[in-house]
Amino acid sequence: MLRVVQVAEETHGGILLRPYPKSRAGVRTVPLPGFLVSALRRLRTGAGNPDPRTLVFRDRVGRPLRRSNFRRRVWLPSLVRAGLLGQVVDVGPHRYRAVWPC
Repeated sequence: MLRVVQVAEETHGGILLRPYPKSRAGVRTVPLPGFLVSALRRLRTGAGNPDPRTLVFRDRVGRPLRRSNFRRRVWLPSLVRAGLLGQVVDVGPHRYRAVWPC
């Protein structure tokens, strides 16, 4: 189970971590399948910090990941690799790039 007790709010100036969701309904428990719990634990401990409060999805310097960066760096390339959008282009020896329409 995943317990949501804190939220990240994206603003023009960056991302603000709020110590609580906007409403009582925002505090919730979400069931997770075992394989996902294991993967999240590996991500957290692989970062060298077993603290459960450590951000799992963060940028290269440890800050919360911005929605626009997540979309460009993770989501759209994943759609391409899954064959749902665009194509994968060979750009050199053992190097590939996901390309999608703007």
